[in-house]
Amino acid sequence: MLIDKKKLLLILLFFGCCLLYFTLSIPSNSISWDQEEAIRIAKDILQGNFPLHGYKHSNGMYSFP
Repeated sequence: MLIDKKKLLLILLFFGCCLLYFTLSIPSNSISWDQEEAIRIAKDILQGNFPLHGYKHSNGMYSFP
């Protein structure tokens, strides 16, 4: 019975560590949001909408046209 509890505890600990890892790595895996933003910006530029201050990059800095 003690061995079964140890195995169960080890499995739960492993699952918890994996869940914590993937939860904390979500912001670094947000490439799809950047791609959608790049497509939106490209559509704006093709339609002739050029903002005077430029577009904001993912690091928060503006690019000037």
